[in-house]
Amino acid sequence: MAEIRNPLGSEAAAFRFLIATVIYLGLIGLGSVINSWLGLAIFLVLTAGVVWWVAGRIRRPSAGPDDLS
Repeated sequence: MAEIRNPLGSEAAAFRFLIATVIYLGLIGLGSVINSWLGLAIFLVLTAGVVWWVAGRIRRPSAGPDDLS
């Protein structure tokens, strides 16, 4: 049987992802309770921020131990 690989790398990373997801959905839900359009605006702003953050991490390779100067 094949071993299942953890896509997040560690339990700590998985927990951070869980907390970030709960906050993301909570803010959208809270905005939607106040006003539907506010919920949509919060969704768009948060999603754009996540896309910007992920795109920046993909383009910028992390510094390895040999890259320190």
